[in-house]
Amino acid sequence: MANGDSSPKSFLVPVLHDGVITSNLTFGLQLSTPVLNGVTNNAALGPVAALTQPVVNVDRLGTLSFSSPTYTQNENAASR
Repeated sequence: MANGDSSPKSFLVPVLHDGVITSNLTFGLQLSTPVLNGVTNNAALGPVAALTQPVVNVDRLGTLSFSSPTYTQNENAASR
């Protein structure tokens, strides 16, 4: 990044699947110590230097299966 470069930047945040079903997650981002023309200039960051970003639920769903292709139940049978 060149001195005085104010063009938008982007980066990827990998999500590692741990097999645990959870609600949405978050990660924090804080920008600090901007240098403008060789001088630290905190005002160069503007009004938002920190944020908490949500990661919308990315859990992988499991598979539901049954041990038999069909089941029969008598509706009039007494319950146990």
